[in-house]
Amino acid sequence: MTTIFSSALAALLITTGTAQAQTSVVSVDPLFEALGGKPGIARLVAQPRVARNAPAQAAAAFSAEDVMQAQLGLRQTMGLGPEAFGAAQFIGMLGDEIRQLRDIGKSPAEIAALISKAIGRELPAALLEQHAPR
Repeated sequence: MTTIFSSALAALLITTGTAQAQTSVVSVDPLFEALGGKPGIARLVAQPRVARNAPAQAAAAFSAEDVMQAQLGLRQTMGLGPEAFGAAQFIGMLGDEIRQLRDIGKSPAEIAALISKAIGRELPAALLEQHAPR
């Protein structure tokens, strides 16, 4: 007997090796229960890994804003001001987002305008073109 689990289909395909091969699709939960598994485990296994781990990940997830606030608090405790970055470093940190915006057709000038609006000061498109990863 060959057993194949498919989380995408959330079903178990069982093929017997008799002269006249029989193929059937069986609900996974009853099979797990028959094998002594916990009820509902098949639904859990059939979910994408992100959904299965959502509660644990949600508790451990931190936003970029959380990082910035924590860093600022730690630096203030040490008597330091906010960390400053050069244009190349700043633009490099935004590299993934810049690349995604380029992929959907945004021009360097449009991306620079979006960044300028977000930070409240002008970022010349020429700097973006010079330092953004391609």
